[in-house]
Amino acid sequence: MKRILQFILIACLASGCVDAGIEEVNQSLLEVAPEDVPEVMPDVITISLDDDTTRVQLDASGKTVWTKDDCVSAFYMSDANNMFRFDGETGDRDGKFKIESMGSATTDIDNIVLLYPYSSSYKLNAAKSLIDVYIPSTQYYAEGSYGVGSNLMASVETDDNFTLRSLCGWIVVQLEGDATITSITLSGNNGEQLAGDAVFDYDKFNLNLVYYPENSNIYGDSNGGGSFVWGDCIESVTLDCGDGVKLNPDKPTEFYFVVPPQIFTKGINIKAECQRGKPIVKSSSKSLTVQRNHIVPMSTITAKEVIPNNQIWYTSTDGTIVEPKDGAVSGGTLVSNTYVDGMGIMTFSSDVTALNQDAFNNRDTLKSIILPNSLRSIGKWAFSYCDSLESVTIPDSVTTIGSAAFFSCSSLTSVTIGNGVTSIGYDAFYYCTSLKSVTIPDSVTSIGESAFSYCDSLTSFYGKFASEDNRCLIVDGKLIAFAPVGLTEYTIPDSVTSIGGFAFAGCSSLTSVTILDSVNSIGDYTFYYCTSLKSITIPDSVTSIGDSAFESCTSLTSVTIPDSVTSIGESAFYRCSSLTSVTIGNSVTSIGQEAFWHCTSLTSVTIPDSVTSIGEWAFYDCDSLTSVTIPDSVTRIESSTFFSCNKLTSVIIGNSVTSIGDSAFESCTSLTSVTIPDSVTSIGESA
Repeated sequence: MKRILQFILIACLASGCVDAGIEEVNQSLLEVAPEDVPEVMPDVITISLDDDTTRVQLDASGKTVWTKDDCVSAFYMSDANNMFRFDGETGDRDGKFKIESMGSATTDIDNIVLLYPYSSSYKLNAAKSLIDVYIPSTQYYAEGSYGVGSNLMASVETDDNFTLRSLCGWIVVQLEGDATITSITLSGNNGEQLAGDAVFDYDKFNLNLVYYPENSNIYGDSNGGGSFVWGDCIESVTLDCGDGVKLNPDKPTEFYFVVPPQIFTKGINIKAECQRGKPIVKSSSKSLTVQRNHIVPMSTITAKEVIPNNQIWYTSTDGTIVEPKDGAVSGGTLVSNTYVDGMGIMTFSSDVTALNQDAFNNRDTLKSIILPNSLRSIGKWAFSYCDSLESVTIPDSVTTIGSAAFFSCSSLTSVTIGNGVTSIGYDAFYYCTSLKSVTIPDSVTSIGESAFSYCDSLTSFYGKFASEDNRCLIVDGKLIAFAPVGLTEYTIPDSVTSIGGFAFAGCSSLTSVTILDSVNSIGDYTFYYCTSLKSITIPDSVTSIGDSAFESCTSLTSVTIPDSVTSIGESAFYRCSSLTSVTIGNSVTSIGQEAFWHCTSLTSVTIPDSVTSIGEWAFYDCDSLTSVTIPDSVTRIESSTFFSCNKLTSVIIGNSVTSIGDSAFESCTSLTSVTIPDSVTSIGESA
């Protein structure tokens, strides 16, 4: 997972179904005439929303409302599928439904069946009490609700008293952080059936039981006491978020999935696609039960590299010892301190020696801290996300500043690092966007990568490891931090032998960088999201380009990879949307996964004979690429390598290729002919 997204919270772990007070859903009554059921279809029916526990859609106040153009299928005294359309506006809580089209009836039925939402494909088999239905594999985001038409509901009655009830259950995923989500995919770990063709057995509809897949062997019969019999099934559901949903930084944003009732025996997977960066992926192996008419709220965890296992106890303002909110301490240290919440000031007693991991994480009202001289260490994530913290003085007694200790303290303008500090962990001051300058004392011997990345207001570094121009921190020849303010062009000092991870990440004003011959490697994420970077010269001294090194450099137009380079890392030029040409040196042996993903302006690329492997998705969505030659040195074309290169007209496949992976050329809609050499022994699905 990209470190830029470490502050995103994803809700994907739960031990089982949580009944949130939503029992059987009695959402709406379909009112016809008070007299007996008529023998012909009425022209108008009235559907009222009397109960807010089931949602057709929610308005801003949390009330259930119909939406404009909502429709229901009505099998009314026959097997004819009749459509009734809501005759009102979005936001109405009840209203008239008018008949819009009548199906052709062939058989009378005893029961009266309603299905929401309407589908012309619904077909009723009166002899077997079955209706062909489809559970959508693509659903659509709606704020605070599930998408219109996603929640399959039914009513089966013999008289004029109708009650719509859900056929499925709901899973809610919560995301929090600084990201824009474009889609989320939910899947199980045991091949669970989540969407596709199914048959609704309305004779068994009133059995409010969990559906168990046939292959689970939990129940003997294929229905498992539920209402569905599966036909063609799909093992994942995708929530389409349209142009993107910007996450709320103050509270989790909820995303609703509608899924068939069942037990996810081996847990679930969540994959959230973002507008920038790689997907956020979380997985749980815990069993999860989803019942019909029930909602499963998912608990949230922080997506950090290490899940915290300890806390610090503290005293409240009246002196009472308070246990951490999350429960008992495991390996924690009892600390006496005072936190005056209203003033945003935190002080510590003189016997405090350590601040443990996550000690004061996310105290967004904390403005200042007074650390005692007894303190020896500041743990990982100790003050992360303290958005109001303005200044910090670290006493000379402290020897270590843990990784991400002040991560995303966005109001921090100054920090004084004591003369006893020997190590500063990676991400220690990452995303401290108000920090203006930093002085490194002589006692420091190590600084982790990305310790000062995304510090957009930095003008200078002083003290140990500072470059002559005070713009960089250089540790043992590695450039690990850069102060970007006021610069559009920069030449890397000749004392630099390697450029570390995230060193220039997010320097959005840089247009040009000159790398001297002293540099031999470019690290992971080095120029990540330098959106104004138009030109860069990679010298012959460089032998490797790290993962995501130039990812999202959206202004970069061309790049020459010298003959000295032997490998191009994963996602190295991911989303370089202005990149029109690439020259790959004759020593490159591997092109990493997603290396040129979404380089939409790339028209041509020459792959040299030195290349032996091209990673999955390497040229995905390069929709300006017109031709490509795979050299004889390559033995396999990986899955989705040229997926969605829709202007690709010509492909020459080398004579050493033995296999073509799944979806390798899928959606290459302009490709008119391909010659498969005799060496190929296998071609994947959708290739």
